Amino acid sequence: MLKRIPAMGIGSRLITLTVVLIVMVVVVNFVVFNRSFKNRSESALIEKASAFTALADESKNHVSRLIDAGHTIWKF
Repeated sequence: MLKRIPAMGIGSRLITLTVVLIVMVVVVNFVVFNRSFKNRSESALIEKASAFTALADESKNHVSRLIDAGHTIWKF
């Protein structure tokens, strides 16, 4: 395959080089963007999970205080 490159015309070589360079840039851009996107997504999900956990803990504490104060949760 590499032996055919010198036999190609200058126009064909330029087009081939351009296509190869564009493919390389797109691949590198895709890899970098995916890593960045993954890191930002993980950070956002961790933040949401911590907020959800804090809400669950506060709800548990609130119900515990209600029970300690003599309030019943179920009314029959």
